[in-house]
Amino acid sequence: MAFRFNFYPEKENLSDNATSTITPSSKQPSPVCLPEAKLIPYNPSCIVTLFQKWTDLAVGGDPLSYLSSLPHSTSNSDLDAGVYEGGFVVWECTIDLIRYLNDNKPTTAPKRVLDLGCGCGLLGCLTTRLYPGCQVDFQDFNSDVIKGFTIPNYHKNCNDMENSDKNVRFISGDWSEISPLLHKTYDLILSSETIYNTESQNKILQLLLRHLDPDIGVAYFAAKRHYFGVGGGVLDFTELVNSSGVLKCEVIWSSEEGLKRDILKISHKRK
Repeated sequence: MAFRFNFYPEKENLSDNATSTITPSSKQPSPVCLPEAKLIPYNPSCIVTLFQKWTDLAVGGDPLSYLSSLPHSTSNSDLDAGVYEGGFVVWECTIDLIRYLNDNKPTTAPKRVLDLGCGCGLLGCLTTRLYPGCQVDFQDFNSDVIKGFTIPNYHKNCNDMENSDKNVRFISGDWSEISPLLHKTYDLILSSETIYNTESQNKILQLLLRHLDPDIGVAYFAAKRHYFGVGGGVLDFTELVNSSGVLKCEVIWSSEEGLKRDILKISHKRK
């Protein structure tokens, strides 16, 4: 039987689709066959949002909206390694990072942004609204998450912006497989609740080493300090990044409420 970890007490008006718990699969792990990395087409004319149920997240002026009451994967858990990685859930650290970015908007507009492990895609949606005209790539492990959650949310939040269909790409696949589909470098990489598994942290590090612009690139990762039951967390990831000798990682925001949460800033060591 699957079980849940209460990572964080009940919060403000999160929908049924938003959560502060992780339900790891109780199944014995089987050999993982990674899904093919691929671009998912975005066709605004085929997306219907009128009759969907939406939840609004207050951010500055206009709220960000996301689909409510989506089913999880066919698994009865939020995490099923190599099958489903929790993309149909709006995690609370995503909200932390959205609010931090909205309150601490970088003065220089990024040209290329990667929403890594995007799930709901709200980080990329916020960036699109803050920096009209920038190229935003959304990436998630599961193509079903991209098609059924990320793209409808992007369409709802950003379809009225100029060139919204030309400045966006949607990519599915494992972090070890997606590099050929990514831009050479990104000015800004955003990610939330992706470092929960120590086995995946090195994949993230390798991706940062390849694709974070060495001159101006900055990455922000929002996460819990420790993920009970799945092994990862902020401390392990910070040590891994700093041990690379190329990148530096620092905590720039913390919450001691409930289970401790942090936002990390990562960049290249520069002279």
